[in-house]
Amino acid sequence: MVEEQIVGIIPSVHGGMFGQKAYNIIVLNNGLIIAQLTKKMMNEEIKKVSESSKEQGDGILKRMASTMTAGYKIHEKYFTMTAEQIRNETEGNVFITNESVKKIRIRMGHIHEDGRNQPNEIKIVWDTGKQKYTFNQINAKQAKDLLQQTLGTKVK
Repeated sequence: MVEEQIVGIIPSVHGGMFGQKAYNIIVLNNGLIIAQLTKKMMNEEIKKVSESSKEQGDGILKRMASTMTAGYKIHEKYFTMTAEQIRNETEGNVFITNESVKKIRIRMGHIHEDGRNQPNEIKIVWDTGKQKYTFNQINAKQAKDLLQQTLGTKVK
């Protein structure tokens, strides 16, 4: 039996009504975990980063900058967790096996002439559901390359 391994992460994706819910997509060698990012988790991360910055003797501006950017690095914690720990982290987490994935479509975002920003989109279709997410912390090509490592031609 091959041990589950994290191949990579598509951080800070947004889904749900009006894109109000935040997730991280953890790409495993045998599937995907859509890991819910709760407000409680964000608040704990901000508090941890703030305390760490204060202990290091950082000035007020540096502490403010670290707490403001805490959300951009919160996904890195998954590299220190097992796949089972990630799946069980919140009730909102979903595991999708590679076999149950029907297709994944990635659409590159763009900036309209009037200045509106349309983020990248990822649509995942699997045996028992489908979901669309937006993301912009990594580019569409990076997301596609990452997903193709384990899902091959199912990713377009």
